[in-house]
Amino acid sequence: MSLPIREAAKTSILSMKWRDKWRGLPNLVFDHFSFQVSPGNAALSRAKVLFNIYQVLLLHRGPIPKFTLSIPELGSCPEIDQLVFFLRDKHIQEFTFHSWGMGRHKLPSSFFSYEQLRHLNLAFCLLKAPPTFGGFSRLISVEFQAVDFASNVFESFISKCPLLEQLTIDDCPNIGCLEIDAPNLKSLTFHGVFESICFKNAPRLDFVVIDSILQLHGENAMYNKGHASNMIKVLEGLPAIEYLCIGYLFLKYMAVGKSPQRFPANINHLRVIEVPNMCFGKMEDVSCILCLIMSSPNLQKLELAATCFEDAAATDVLELFEDQELSDDSLKQLQEVWINSFIGEAAELEFVKFLLAKSVVLEKILIQPPPGIVAEEGLNILRRLTRFRRASSKAEIIYVNPDEDRATIVSPVDVCYQLGPKTDAIKSELQSVA
Repeated sequence: MSLPIREAAKTSILSMKWRDKWRGLPNLVFDHFSFQVSPGNAALSRAKVLFNIYQVLLLHRGPIPKFTLSIPELGSCPEIDQLVFFLRDKHIQEFTFHSWGMGRHKLPSSFFSYEQLRHLNLAFCLLKAPPTFGGFSRLISVEFQAVDFASNVFESFISKCPLLEQLTIDDCPNIGCLEIDAPNLKSLTFHGVFESICFKNAPRLDFVVIDSILQLHGENAMYNKGHASNMIKVLEGLPAIEYLCIGYLFLKYMAVGKSPQRFPANINHLRVIEVPNMCFGKMEDVSCILCLIMSSPNLQKLELAATCFEDAAATDVLELFEDQELSDDSLKQLQEVWINSFIGEAAELEFVKFLLAKSVVLEKILIQPPPGIVAEEGLNILRRLTRFRRASSKAEIIYVNPDEDRATIVSPVDVCYQLGPKTDAIKSELQSVA
């Protein structure tokens, strides 16, 4: 089962006993490792690949629970539909199909008859379900990469998979409104562009990553212009959320509308918040994150990356921290904070000061500057950070080399830059600060 299909078939020459063993393989993988396609005539290469695949399928005996087809030389050709049709009676449970070429291959209607399907991985294809499609009643995980959906197909497809637990969407066009109606969904990872988000029915969803990596043309197109808070609308649909990663555009979407200091009800299960890109100089960004932190009494870990697109010394941002009123359960469980791309702007420093002063069980705050910052600047930031009052006697401030892996971090004394003659002086200074 661990061999490429060509090598598995060659085991037939070992002995009479081994002659037919490969024909019952439950896992058939046809990818660029399966065939050594020589460059040259594309049509000839495609014909050769298809002949080999047909030959394997015709000789195969028994069910094929796992099938993978990902061969660039095939492109989008009509023979693929015949292969998909052939597999409909093979009890497919895990199906991977990556289409290649200029156009996205439309999956044939026979694909929607895979009644035992449990895991689905599609890439670079077109998905349009027939009107008679009743759903995949056993499907538990789905991964879509650059899959083009016909109008309203995405929402309908997801809602017809009642056991779905894991959903990954990567750079898929025509999503529009990301509407999630999946009562058993536990994990959602989304990369791409959206217009709006609605967790219509997701009571068990506890792991959410929405990292919008592409800029919209006319960014405000996805924003609700009303006065209601998008953040409240989104998180009210996530009662079980434990891990939340908020990408740049998702943060912009969440920040639309006036963010309250606290949610109407606590987000009791949230333990980890990750924000890969945020601007400490933007009032709405900071207000949104603060509201999220203050409304999560069981928050244990916070990870941010400071991306300053605007003046981080804005007075209204600094006043946010002064106006925060802690409830009895705010910041009582926070243990670790990591802030990446930290350059020591006023709002960044004030944020760290706020966390140190209010987090009673905090163990460490790791501060990592962006690449290119000089050691003297870093040392100056560290001096200022270590003067802040700490509510936790265990709280440690660790200033991290820009290129250092977090797994290697021991203490602030061990973290220093390679400066040639200046290295010893910086080490000495770090020891005195620590």
